Amino acid sequence: LLMDILLFDYSNIVCRCVFSDKTANKSRYLYNVFHTIFSYYETYTLAAPQGTEVDLVLAMDDPGPEGYWRKDIFPLYKAGRKAKRDLSGIDWSRVFAETAQLASDIASCTPWKNLAYKRCEADDIIYALTSAVGMHEQAIVYSSDSDFLQLCNDRVHLYNTSTDEFIEFPAYCKIGSAKAFCKTPEEFIELAILTGQCQKDGVYNVRTPTDFTGKVKPGLGLKSAQSLIMEADANGYTNTEDFYSSFNGVLDRHGYTANYHRNSTLIRLAELPAYYLNGIRDTYKNWPITTPDFSKLFEAYDWPLSTTFD
Repeated sequence: LLMDILLFDYSNIVCRCVFSDKTANKSRYLYNVFHTIFSYYETYTLAAPQGTEVDLVLAMDDPGPEGYWRKDIFPLYKAGRKAKRDLSGIDWSRVFAETAQLASDIASCTPWKNLAYKRCEADDIIYALTSAVGMHEQAIVYSSDSDFLQLCNDRVHLYNTSTDEFIEFPAYCKIGSAKAFCKTPEEFIELAILTGQCQKDGVYNVRTPTDFTGKVKPGLGLKSAQSLIMEADANGYTNTEDFYSSFNGVLDRHGYTANYHRNSTLIRLAELPAYYLNGIRDTYKNWPITTPDFSKLFEAYDWPLSTTFD
């Protein structure tokens, strides 16, 4: 029996659907969220090899009262998100409550899962499940978030919802507002760590200490990050171990080592602490089996039942 898994970055889908209709009409945007998920699920299952079972997980954020675990390392992590939301003119408290209820209803009425784990982000859910060796044949990550580029391999595939296509390396990868040509996912993640993804989540670059209090942060953009990698690879290493030995030397010479490790913990999903990694996987494995009834979902939301759900 083949088992593939579809992993939907739920908040990413919600934001795309809300921003496409800033009136945030409840009936319309909630239907669009569900329709986005179901349409891709239907397309994928129809194209999958005969006999393939397809599991579907809505990966959810759950900061809990203490906030995401990454804030313990870097208190300013995603600190600017609320201010940006406040400027949007959208009642995000209402949106979050409505979409949380929708995710709960989807899990109750379908065979799908809405998986969250306290103090973790959807990124952590997706990493924990894609990295479970032998759990699935193929894993598809559905999101426009560039963070997931680091997960791409021959078994984990990123479907970019901004371009409606799968990402294949070598690829042009988004780093802040710029794009870099990366031969591998490893090259992308190193650039992301060095630049702090150009403060995508409020993370400083490796030139900037965690306790920085000045007005103008020391700059280290994409070109500088690429130069550091070229400096480390001046001898054209074919052995990964040799390259990283050289790379660590470059970081030491420039005084970036401590800040590099800070950023690596924040950005490299493979550094998810074992406590959360195991907790997420256990939650998934122990998910209760339910009898699906899509009709109840459509009755609850008064949506047009235009598709037969088998």
